[in-house]
Amino acid sequence: MKEPCNECGKLVLPETKKKTGGLCVPCIRKIYPMWPNKNTPKESKPLSKKLPLDLHPRIKEIIDKELEKGNEIEGVGVWPRPKSNNVYLKYRFKLEHKASGIQYHEDHDPHYLIAEYFAHETGDTVLCSIK
Repeated sequence: MKEPCNECGKLVLPETKKKTGGLCVPCIRKIYPMWPNKNTPKESKPLSKKLPLDLHPRIKEIIDKELEKGNEIEGVGVWPRPKSNNVYLKYRFKLEHKASGIQYHEDHDPHYLIAEYFAHETGDTVLCSIK
């Protein structure tokens, strides 16, 4: 049985509400335009655990330090930034990283809690959940 979206009231499947934190896909896409769904092309979803060769060197350095501290690579894909390398870590960041040209950001939106280090030069990102 469908349930109302917490934002607009449109009826959505319970599975959708669970994935989006209570929102319908149009409402979640207002917040995250690249939100994946069953129609999202495979290349937009994490595909492998192998790091791309063209990964930004300072992002690679952050990942290497995280792996040394016991973090793990969950997957590599092009979401949320197409045409960029996005590496998803399994656990919260173990260290605080400072690097030139790299920005740290936490998104405390209740629907999609993430932390990320972002390379402005290439758009490459390393992300983790902060749930």
